[in-house]
Amino acid sequence: MNVFRSFAEASSNDIRSLALGFFDGIHRGHQQVIGNALADGFAMSGGVLTFEPHPQAVLFPDKAPRLLTGLPHKLHDLGQLGVNNIVLLPFDSQMALTSAGQFLQELGNNFPNLQRISVGANWRFGHNRQGDVAMLRDWCSSRQITLMATDFVEYHGQPVSSSRIRQFVVSGELATASDLLGKPYSLFGTVVRGNQLGRQIGFPTANLATKDQCLPPQGVYFGRVIIDDKPCPAAINIGYKPSVDSKVATLTIESHLLDFNRDIYGLTISVCPQKFWRAEQKFPSLQQLKEQLECDIAAAKEFHNRS
Repeated sequence: MNVFRSFAEASSNDIRSLALGFFDGIHRGHQQVIGNALADGFAMSGGVLTFEPHPQAVLFPDKAPRLLTGLPHKLHDLGQLGVNNIVLLPFDSQMALTSAGQFLQELGNNFPNLQRISVGANWRFGHNRQGDVAMLRDWCSSRQITLMATDFVEYHGQPVSSSRIRQFVVSGELATASDLLGKPYSLFGTVVRGNQLGRQIGFPTANLATKDQCLPPQGVYFGRVIIDDKPCPAAINIGYKPSVDSKVATLTIESHLLDFNRDIYGLTISVCPQKFWRAEQKFPSLQQLKEQLECDIAAAKEFHNRS
């Protein structure tokens, strides 16, 4: 997969079709927009043009959404969709001041062989969001570029959107979030070393370092961890480990993989919480914590045996 971090870098590649958007979560609607850019023989010469960070993180930091897919997660999921070329433009104060006309001029200058553009029907671009699909359609028409503008994909009569999925995630409705995503809700990142307490008391965990920001409620979940494209049943804890150190201010994501014995430090994994089991709680002793963990693991095994 080629990742170009400027128009200039990307211009050396013969890109003929582009999907444009931020694509947080890469949900069902995004998948259709991206699929349109890669269809009809454009799989190798097509790609995605997106931005980093989210525009609102620059323009309105206090209102910036908590991302479903941080950049590593987004790049991974784009690769899973078969995207070979990603134009990753830095969204900064200079980009924020770029007019819609200037943006289109850059697009035309750097991709002279562009034949197709795919966007969502409500896509906006340029300074103050002055550019819209009508403006893009006129520009494409003048250059004989095919524009594919995809209407909202609906789920149970309601449009699929990143903001709706975030609401379901933070309220713990992970099954619904997964339905809208068109794939299991997941957290993506690298396995890092923790304080090793779990290993010491007989319950080793994989600690996840992730750039994903939109998390479900704190607590213990049953779910799966994807390692090398293989799902492994797990019990997952999302929280602050109050029994270990009540002063810890960093939220952790730990997964105990059932019947698993392998060193996975440094590997990239996906953690997929599915069913909420219990809220995180503080235990007066490590022995009582261990006893609760034994109950959690037994319940997790029963859940996975049934599912």
